[in-house]
Amino acid sequence: MNEVRLALSEYFDVKVLLSVRDPIRRHWSRTCAFSSGRRFPPRFGLNTEISDNFWKGKKLFNKYPQVINNAYDVFGKENVCYLIMEDLYNKSNQKEKNKLENFLNIKIEEMYPCCFVPDRGINAPKDDPFLKDQWDSDHTILTPEIYNKYRNREDFVEYYSTFETFHGSLPADWGSPIDYGY
Repeated sequence: MNEVRLALSEYFDVKVLLSVRDPIRRHWSRTCAFSSGRRFPPRFGLNTEISDNFWKGKKLFNKYPQVINNAYDVFGKENVCYLIMEDLYNKSNQKEKNKLENFLNIKIEEMYPCCFVPDRGINAPKDDPFLKDQWDSDHTILTPEIYNKYRNREDFVEYYSTFETFHGSLPADWGSPIDYGY
């Protein structure tokens, strides 16, 4: 990050935006994308089931507080803004949008949609080709049983607890399964 900051700050006033999503749903989407071969060369086998082997002993690749604090250290806290993705795109909750507007010092009239808010799992709207990177990832159902299985794993329990301490609370849409109506 230091190299990026040095290269860009010579020409730009650098602002860093970090968008964070419920870790299990984010991990599930990423795992689906990697396992299917739809967006990436298959790394975990072409199958319609997400391999439990990918999850076993898996260190979380996106420890948000650590990433955010690293960005603060490199760019300065005043130049970094992290946003809760589910809240940013929730039209009935303007807190994150206001936070983004204040950080960028601009008024945002309209936000481009996000397939993950509201999260519809494998039934995400597929009518926008610009959102294919989102709706093409979730192709295997994340059932409440699967969500709770991983939510209760020691690494995820620690992860949610660490983020809750860092952020001051756990975002409303995090830590619980979603009823997708399957």
